[in-house]
Amino acid sequence: MPNTNGLLLVLAGLSGSGKSYITDYLVRSLGFIHVPSITTRAPRPNEVHGIDKIFCSLEEFNLLRTEGRLISESLMFGNWYANDVALLNQYKEGKKIVCQLRYIAIQETKEKFSDLKCIYISPKSVEEAIQHVKNRALSEEETYKRILEITDEIEFVNADKQKPYPLFDFHFTNDYSSSTLSQFSNFIKDL
Repeated sequence: MPNTNGLLLVLAGLSGSGKSYITDYLVRSLGFIHVPSITTRAPRPNEVHGIDKIFCSLEEFNLLRTEGRLISESLMFGNWYANDVALLNQYKEGKKIVCQLRYIAIQETKEKFSDLKCIYISPKSVEEAIQHVKNRALSEEETYKRILEITDEIEFVNADKQKPYPLFDFHFTNDYSSSTLSQFSNFIKDL
């Protein structure tokens, strides 16, 4: 029988919107367990395997896919991303789990985990998100592609807000302040 104190929280948002900033806060201050996504891309400088992402080869990724262990698969800029179903299922054991997903993977994940809570994190401004992307250790080509994707994602999210049953349960604006973290904390406590 599932423990009613468990929670599966999914964060989505533009590149540079602060998903990692919010995730770090949830882990550090509210006792969440971060389930990193699995990816075939190479680690960026300062990224740690198993903490920031689970890095694997395409062959390893395909093996996990064949074993039925993956959900929310998406191909982004030539690299595969997904989440491990077993790791996400830890919320059924009473744990508080947080993960990050691309906006296009939310529908599939909600179908598998109908009781998850999905929060869309918006930056204070699109220009701020673009600047965060530019400040990352990305190639010029990847930076350009991520900036182009911002427009598509904004259109998708704005259309979703108009639906009678939107994919995102809540929307938060992140300005990287203690006020944002306080609001987020209060919100989580009410779930």
